[in-house]
Amino acid sequence: MLGNVVRFISGFVCTYLWTEWVPVSHPFDVSEFFVELVLDPFDFFVSAIIFIIGLIAYGSLIREGIRAAGLVSKKRQGALLPVSFIWISILAVLLFLFKAGPWQMIIFLGFSLLYGIISLGFNEKKYLVNK
Repeated sequence: MLGNVVRFISGFVCTYLWTEWVPVSHPFDVSEFFVELVLDPFDFFVSAIIFIIGLIAYGSLIREGIRAAGLVSKKRQGALLPVSFIWISILAVLLFLFKAGPWQMIIFLGFSLLYGIISLGFNEKKYLVNK
C-alpha cells in the first residue's frame, strides 16, 4: 500500500510539472509547438524525463487496479474498498489535472492506459479471464 501511495504522489507531481512545462497554444499550431521544443532542448529533455516517470507511476497504478479488480471479480482474494480507492484516486487526480492542461492530460491518459494494459503479464491475465 505504501508503494501505491509513493507512485500516486510521484505520478501526480510529475504529471503536474509536465502539464505546466509543455507549451500548448490555443488554437494548437504544430509548427509552433515543435519550434518551441527545438529552441529549448533542456526543457524538452527534462519534460520528457518527467513524462516518462509519471507514465510509469500511473501505468503501474492502473495495472494494479486492473489486477485487483480482476481478483475481486473472480472472488479469489482482496476487498472492494482498496480497488475502489485506487480507481477513485486515479480519476480524481486526472480530472484535477485536466483543468491544468486538457490536451496534455488526454495524451498522458492514453499513454498511461496503454502502458498499464501492456504491462500486465501473461500470468496475471489468466486471473482476469472468466472460466
